[in-house]
Amino acid sequence: MKQRQVEAPLSPVPGLHNKLRGGHKLKQLAKIAACGSAVSMLSIMGASLSTGTASAIALHPEGYLQAAAAAPPIVLPQPAAGSHYTIAYIPGCTCDPYFATETAGFLAAAKQVGISTIVQGPADFNPTQQTTVLEAVVQKHPSAIVINPTNLTAMVAPINAAIAAGIPVMTTGNFVDTTKIFTAVAADSYVGGEVAAKALEKWIPNGGQVVYMDINPGVTSLSEHEQGFDKIMRANKKFTILPTLYANENSATQAADIIEGEITAHPKLAGVFASNVITAEGVANGIVGMSEAGKIKVVGYDASTQEVAALQNHSLTGLISQSPYTLGYMDIANSIKYLNGNHNLPKMQLLQPILIDLANLNQPNIQKAIYHATPY
Repeated sequence: MKQRQVEAPLSPVPGLHNKLRGGHKLKQLAKIAACGSAVSMLSIMGASLSTGTASAIALHPEGYLQAAAAAPPIVLPQPAAGSHYTIAYIPGCTCDPYFATETAGFLAAAKQVGISTIVQGPADFNPTQQTTVLEAVVQKHPSAIVINPTNLTAMVAPINAAIAAGIPVMTTGNFVDTTKIFTAVAADSYVGGEVAAKALEKWIPNGGQVVYMDINPGVTSLSEHEQGFDKIMRANKKFTILPTLYANENSATQAADIIEGEITAHPKLAGVFASNVITAEGVANGIVGMSEAGKIKVVGYDASTQEVAALQNHSLTGLISQSPYTLGYMDIANSIKYLNGNHNLPKMQLLQPILIDLANLNQPNIQKAIYHATPY
């Protein structure tokens, strides 16, 4: 394994090669390993996905920077002498606090090293919309593109087309089935699913019925959440996993309606794992609506301020943070390194997710893991 490429006070996460051999990563990760590419595991607060105003994100990150990041999360390389880089960031969508927080980190890092940026994304987490945005960004001829792909396979052709046009591309948060990108950074979504399952095991010691709520099939990070969750839960005979629920409109209102129906159909439901910001917020609302706060244990992926409020009122029991602000810094750091001539970056850099609950919520490092930025 090569030396990791992002300078930061990080400790390596063990067991990556065992995980690769075990096959829990989707075929993109297996393909990268098979090609002999370097893989880096970074144990920091780690990235995700979620949902849905077309064109550029308009947000004001300065307040977030002051509140959540007094010190930069990683050391940034400087652009090569005499260079003038413009780096584009295309999120999965423009109205989700995860992507807004990653954007805040991306813009802060770019400002720190004095490079230009383009930030533009689709209104919804949708590969057709994202392809249109990507094609428009390519016409602006940035030095590099950072994209959070909305689908493992549907985004392959448009990303490869951008690379063929002479623009290097890296991914963040989700994977895409091509080896032509120069690196990929993401939270270890499979481990996130394991963390959620182990938390429910702790909070429901007698076991019971549990269920996972997804949005749509084909989103790599969410599929891996479920795989990690299933592995732990199926090994514990005290638990029964109910069929996966799909809030396919990626709507908190829809998620609330679905979980209320599930509670009615399964009155002994003991635990829920919600796959992203929107489903977690919806499940929390449904739990309150059914007067089950504190009774049914719920882990919500991501860590928006609304999710934190739900944690405090006991409609959520735990959160899994992926620290997208740090991801934004890593997006800039890796892009600069590649543009400076380092074409041997690890093909995969995985981040360790963090469990947040009421016991650790007020710790300083946990506060920095909350998604404070708000899309406008």
